[in-house]
Amino acid sequence: MRVLAAVCLALLLAAPLAAQTPIRRGIATAPGGVSLRILNLEGSVRVVGWDRDSIAVTGTMEGGTARSFYLAGSPGGRGFKLGVEVGADGRPEGAARIEVRVPFRSSVWVKSNGAVIEADDVRGGLDLYSVSGPVRVTGRIAQLSVESMDGPVEIGGASTWLRVKTADGRILLRGTADDAAVSSVSGSIVVDDARYSRARIESVTGGVEFRGSVPRGVDYSFETHSGSVTLRLAPDPDATVTVTTFGGDVRSEFGPVPSSGGSVRLGDGDATVTIRTFRGPVVLARR
Repeated sequence: MRVLAAVCLALLLAAPLAAQTPIRRGIATAPGGVSLRILNLEGSVRVVGWDRDSIAVTGTMEGGTARSFYLAGSPGGRGFKLGVEVGADGRPEGAARIEVRVPFRSSVWVKSNGAVIEADDVRGGLDLYSVSGPVRVTGRIAQLSVESMDGPVEIGGASTWLRVKTADGRILLRGTADDAAVSSVSGSIVVDDARYSRARIESVTGGVEFRGSVPRGVDYSFETHSGSVTLRLAPDPDATVTVTTFGGDVRSEFGPVPSSGGSVRLGDGDATVTIRTFRGPVVLARR
């Protein structure tokens, strides 16, 4: 009986390993960046920029077969696609956990359902779509667009053009951008020591919190319906903060602001910060 039990236990432990199929694919590309579409609904996708004219994929496939994963495109070309095949019922044939190396200046499109999406130093452009999986981006990206239903989104690094949109997913912003537009229906939005030249932060019911300094000459706008807006500013800011509210309480540690809204000048008032809310509370605090 002990021998039989040991054999059964060994089979159970070995089953998950036997279900994993290694993935190692690669293809040469034209010099410079490429256009790449990735479809992986479950598992994880990590996209990393590198200084080679090729695409390299490593990882594992859980479920399905080796044929369930594809990498298509002409060798030496500029247009490619890879991912996991989807059956007639709309379900993926397996879950892939992959790392994809792409030339630095590539433009990459990724779509997932619950898969984790991570990207680092893809200097061309990124379009990332997720239903419930988390999205994390770091490094230098010229243009970045992220859309998620319920998954959390975390953005770092530096980009020229930034767009983030969620329904219920929380958003955490760090890094820098020339132009940023971020919105959520009910997810919280936290801007933590991020530096933007222009930023529009919008939420319907989710709370918005800004932590850090306000550089000279920037233009920041925060807007909610019933979500709170909290600005935790670094010492000695130089900004003109204008608050417009119809029913929300206003509390300021930088001088009085009328309960119905108004402006407060901080330092030289060089930066422009605008807060609009219908009935969400507003707090201006020292960090």
